[in-house]
Amino acid sequence: MAGLVPAPYYSASSLAFSSYARRASVLADARVVRLGRTMSFGRVTLSSATDNKPVAMVSSAVAML
Repeated sequence: MAGLVPAPYYSASSLAFSSYARRASVLADARVVRLGRTMSFGRVTLSSATDNKPVAMVSSAVAML
C-alpha cells in the first residue's frame, strides 16, 4: 500500500417514496448524473417489476475531501 493515502469523503442521500410495490419485485435503475474530480451525483429510480410504475427515487451526492 505504498503511495496510497485513504481519502476522506462525505456522502448525502435523499429518499422519496411515491407508492408501494404490491406483491411484486422491485427494479432499480441507477445513473451517474455528474462525475467530477471531487464531487459526484447519482440518481436511482425504483420501479415495480409488474407494471413499471415508479415506487421511490433516491438522489445522492459524494464529495472527496
